[in-house]
Amino acid sequence: LTYETDDIASACPGSCDADASIYQVLGVLHAGGSAFGFSQIFNLSVGATIYNDFRERRSGEKIGPAGADPDVTFEFGYGFGYALSPDFQLQIVQDFGTTIHQRTGLAGGAHTASIQYTTRIGVGYALGR
Repeated sequence: LTYETDDIASACPGSCDADASIYQVLGVLHAGGSAFGFSQIFNLSVGATIYNDFRERRSGEKIGPAGADPDVTFEFGYGFGYALSPDFQLQIVQDFGTTIHQRTGLAGGAHTASIQYTTRIGVGYALGR
């Protein structure tokens, strides 16, 4: 990722290539699916995206916030599934998500939201009845 800062005394004055640990913790409301054949799938997710451990790529020196930086995250997913049995389904879902960052410590015109599009291809397997 590209890390940008106004701090000219940091290991990354202006901007530089960086690495970070990024985690998501989301609650998901899932609707759709069927016992056999094709079906529609809807997902609604709310939670947090947590950015942590920013490091300048060449030197590995720590930059950025001292601790974890959580941002509010919303996602909506729509797709299709095909059930091969009541317990096993193939799925393809397109997610649209947005993450909202706090405004503190940012320049006046800085963007505080990011948008992600994700295509997930996978399987669903039921473990119980």
